[in-house]
Amino acid sequence: MKKLLVAFIGGVLAGNALAQGLSFNDVTFQAGLNAEYYSSPTRHSLGVVWFDANNDGYPDILATNGFDGSGSGLTRPNIYINNQDGTFTTMNSLLPALPNHDFAGALAADYDRDGDVDLFLYTANEAFFINSIVDNPLDGPPNLLLKNMFVESGGVLQTGMFADVTQQANLMDCPAWMPGVLGDDLTYGCYQTRSATFLDYNLDGWIDLYVGHMVVNRAGSISDPKLDSVGKLANQDVLYRNNGDGTFSIDDAAIPSGSITSRSTLVVRSGHLNNDIWPDIYVGHVGNNPVDMLDEDLRDTVLINNGAGQFVVSQSLIGADTPAAMGIDFGDVNGDGAFDIYLSDVPNHYGNRNNLATIGNTLYLSRGSWYGSNVAWRYGLANDLSWGVNFADFDLDGKQELFVGAGRENISSLIYSELGSRMPGQLQLSTFNVRGSALADYDLDGDQDLLLINEGGGLQLYQNNCQRDSHNSLIVELAPSASNTDCIGAKVVLTTTSGQTHVRQIKGGTSSHSQDENKLFFGLGADSVQTVHVHWPVASGQVTVLSNISGNHVVVQE
Repeated sequence: MKKLLVAFIGGVLAGNALAQGLSFNDVTFQAGLNAEYYSSPTRHSLGVVWFDANNDGYPDILATNGFDGSGSGLTRPNIYINNQDGTFTTMNSLLPALPNHDFAGALAADYDRDGDVDLFLYTANEAFFINSIVDNPLDGPPNLLLKNMFVESGGVLQTGMFADVTQQANLMDCPAWMPGVLGDDLTYGCYQTRSATFLDYNLDGWIDLYVGHMVVNRAGSISDPKLDSVGKLANQDVLYRNNGDGTFSIDDAAIPSGSITSRSTLVVRSGHLNNDIWPDIYVGHVGNNPVDMLDEDLRDTVLINNGAGQFVVSQSLIGADTPAAMGIDFGDVNGDGAFDIYLSDVPNHYGNRNNLATIGNTLYLSRGSWYGSNVAWRYGLANDLSWGVNFADFDLDGKQELFVGAGRENISSLIYSELGSRMPGQLQLSTFNVRGSALADYDLDGDQDLLLINEGGGLQLYQNNCQRDSHNSLIVELAPSASNTDCIGAKVVLTTTSGQTHVRQIKGGTSSHSQDENKLFFGLGADSVQTVHVHWPVASGQVTVLSNISGNHVVVQE
C-alpha cells in the first residue's frame, strides 16, 4: 500500500505560458494526510468534505471510503482535525461505530441550527457494477445523519461527538414499498444513494435535502422483468423537507414524478441557475448499455424552483449533452456575471452518437434566464475521462480557473486558466485516479487550496502558492440570522471600480461526492472593490449592500 501511495504523491508537473501565475505544492505528507487508503469496489464513490467540526475557524476534513471486502477495518470514513499549523490529526474517535458500507459521499450543514456542523453520509450497494444492465441489486444500505454534539458537550472534542440520529430524523432513505416488492431479493431495504445536495428550497431558514438514487438499468428493459415493475421506482429521487424540529419529511409534491426524476442519478447539485432568489437543482444522470437504453434516460434533469414550493422541469437546452455526468460545478467562465455550468463526463460515450461537438466534458454558458448548447469543445475544455471539477480564482487575478480531476490512473489532472479564450492555459497536477475534489483555505493564508481523493490510493492536498501580494482580493464570510446557518443558497455579487462584476454562491455540495468550505473568495487583480451585494437565502429577498470596504476580509451580518 505504501508503495502505491508514494507513487502518485508528487508536485506540479508543467504549465504553459497562460498558466504561469499558478503554483501548487503537494503537501499531503507534511500535512499528515498520507496514511489512509481509499477504495470502493464500485469505483463510483469517495468524497471529501471541508467543514469546521469544532468551531475554531479552521476547516477540518471528512473523507468517505468504500466497502471493505477484506473485513480488515482499514477501509472506513476518516475525520481529520486541523491543528492550525498546516497539519492534521486523524480523530475517528469522534465518529460513532460505523457499519461496513460503501460510503458514496458526504455533505455538511447545521441541519438543526444548534451552532455546530452536522454530517450526512450517503451509501450505495457494494455489489453495484457499472457495466451491468440486469445484475445490479435495486436496494442499498441506509444513509447516515450524524449530529455534531460539540456545542452540547461544552465545546470539547470528545469520543463519540457525532451521534447517529438517522432514524429519529427520518433520513434512512428506506421506502415502505421496497420490502414487499423485492421479497427474497432484499438485502438492505433502502435506496442506493449516489449523490445528494443540501438546499433551502422553501427559504424558511431550515436546510433541506435532495437525494439522488442510482441503479444503472432502464426500467422496461426486455432483459429483466424485475426492472419492468420497480426499476424506475428504485431510481426515483427524493426531496426531504426539514421540519425544523430535528426531523425531515418527504415532499412528494415538490418535484415532478415519472420518468424525468426516475433516471439513474450520479451527481446532483443545488444552486442558482436563473436570476431569482430561489435555489434550483441540476440532476446529472448516467446510463449504460445502448441495446435498449432510450435517449431520455441519458438526458440530465434541470429543476427550476418556481418560488411556490415546487420545481418545474426546465425547457432550456441544458442537459442533453452529458450522458454520464459525474462531477459538476457552477462558475462564471466568460466574466458576464452569470453562472455557467461545467460537468465531467465519459469521453466517446455511445450516447453522444460520435458527435464531435458533444464528446467529452460539457460546458453550458448562461444566457441570463436560459442556457445555450454545449460549447466545451469550442473553449478547449472537453477533456478526457474526469470526475471532480471545481471553479476557483486560484491566482486572485479576477478570472476564474477550472480544476478538472483526471479519472484514470497516472494521468495528470488539469487546472485551466484564461477560460474565456479558445486556447486556455493548462497547469498539470500529478494525481492518481481522482474522484472527489474540494476547496478550502486550510492554512488561512488568503487563497483556496485543493483537496483530492483518489480511487485505489489516498488523499492529496495541494497547497496554493500564488503570489497574493501582487493581486487584490476579498474573502466574504456570511453571518446569518434568519437564513439557514450555513447560508447555503446565498449569492454574492461584487462590482469593481472598473465596472467588472464577479459572482459567487454558497452551494450545498460541490464537485463529485464532495463539498467546499463556505467562505467566498474574490480575486480582483489590480482592481478594487466598489460594492458588494449579498443576496440572503430568505423568502423576503433581503439584500445587504456594502461599500467603502477596507482590508481583504469581511464578515457580513444578516
